[in-house]
Amino acid sequence: MAYFEITDPQGRVWRVWDTHPQPHRAGGVAEGYASGWLTFESDSEKRRLMPVPPQWDRRDAAGLLELLGDAHRVERGRAVSAAAGPSTPSGLLERDGAR
Repeated sequence: MAYFEITDPQGRVWRVWDTHPQPHRAGGVAEGYASGWLTFESDSEKRRLMPVPPQWDRRDAAGLLELLGDAHRVERGRAVSAAAGPSTPSGLLERDGAR
């Protein structure tokens, strides 16, 4: 799982990661979310984009901000299902600078 932090033009820091439900529980996930989604989370807002765009983790900060603009806002603390949720990031990569 890739994990990045980006900063939007307003100065908000967004954490970005891909989320995939556990295979044995995928049937309990809301329609459209079974194959996973991209999660964007700031201190004040959370958004999801589904499905996970191909090679999203190869995008620079501007590309990730574009995906952020396409993502749908969700209520904080609202889970798609109890089986879903981000796993612990294996490493942190900063995407505030262009590649």
